[in-house]
Formats: sequence, C-alpha cells, structure tokens
Amino acid sequence: MAQEKSKGYVFAVCQNADDPYICGALHVERDDQAVPWIYETDEEAARAAERDGVKLLYGIPYVEDGVYLDTPENRQLLGSYSRDMHRTLTNRKSPHKGYGR
Repeated sequence: MAQEKSKGYVFAVCQNADDPYICGALHVERDDQAVPWIYETDEEAARAAERDGVKLLYGIPYVEDGVYLDTPENRQLLGSYSRDMHRTLTNRKSPHKGYGR
C-alpha cells in the first residue's frame, strides 16, 4: 500500500506545559516528518490548512488566532482558558504604589 503524501501540516494536541500551545487543545503544526519541509513555520502550515477548508478559531481573548481547530471541545477548553487568563490578569496587584488611580 502506498504511503499518503503529506500536506505539510498535522493536527496535534499539546500534552506538555513547555510546549508553546495550550495543553489539550487541537491545533495545526508543520509536519516535521515531511522532509524537506513544505512550510517553514507552524503559522504557514495553519494558513495552508485553512486554505484546504479546515476551520480555525478566531477572536477568543488571550488565544492566538488561526491556530486552533474550530471544534466544540476546543471552544469549551479555550473559552475556559480565556476566562482564567482574564481573571488572573485583572486580579493581579501592581507592585507600584498609586497604580490604577
């Protein structure tokens, strides 16, 4: 059986907090196994996936646009992430006196 040719991108789920992506969210990455690489960056790969009809998420505060797949699970996970980030950032106290006056 012939091996399917790579489109240059893959769908992946981050499992490691050191990864630049939000843990548990399905996203687009460059296919590093496709040598030579078809796309130089993950961002180029995500744009290619979108041109191929893959729906990506936009407009969620604190979440990079055009990276994460538009699925119900991602909407829920990234919505929770966005709310948590907002809460964290708005509850943070400034070390500077007079901040917020």
